[in-house]
Amino acid sequence: LDTSRPSLRTNWTRLVPLQVLHKVMDCVCDNELPVAYQACQALRFLCATSSKTRHLIVPALPHMVDSIMHVMEQVGNGDTFAALEELVTRFPEEVAPHGAKIGGALCTKVTDLIAQAAAGGGDAGGTALALSAAFPALIEILQALRDSPKAFEPLEGPLVNLVQTVIAGLPGGGTSDWLNDTLEVFPPPLPYKVDTSRPSLRTN
Repeated sequence: LDTSRPSLRTNWTRLVPLQVLHKVMDCVCDNELPVAYQACQALRFLCATSSKTRHLIVPALPHMVDSIMHVMEQVGNGDTFAALEELVTRFPEEVAPHGAKIGGALCTKVTDLIAQAAAGGGDAGGTALALSAAFPALIEILQALRDSPKAFEPLEGPLVNLVQTVIAGLPGGGTSDWLNDTLEVFPPPLPYKVDTSRPSLRTN
């Protein structure tokens, strides 16, 4: 096909948001994990390459975010983290109401991956790739919540656990590679104040 022809370029531009994206969005929420996983990768690409997807994606964001998080919990590799990061980057205001849930899940997953790496378990290369995508996704969701300080309160515990896990593996415990990434989660100035008077935080 001569895709340089104006008529074909126009038809493809219309096809992506109207037909392909609808199918991909349905597949993201599919009960079959392999289908949902592949759809997460496709959704990331479509969000990044088409400027005409907003009106189709935004109404379905809550359901899609839940579905991507489910895939993330089951698979937890770089592709799922990157898909979530793409949604947060493209639609920060719309994702913000779900930010605490997403941020908490990301913190927990990142903490588990770092603990796994420190223990020398699993595929070291795969874990490193997953973390290299997970940290940017976590930073993006925290940035999306900068104007909502109260949304950070549920994240205090997971963030403290993340820092503790990294510190516990220093030095030479297998977590030093992730120290800088962890510190980048807390760019100065912090957009919120941690209430250190809370008993749970004092104990931690």
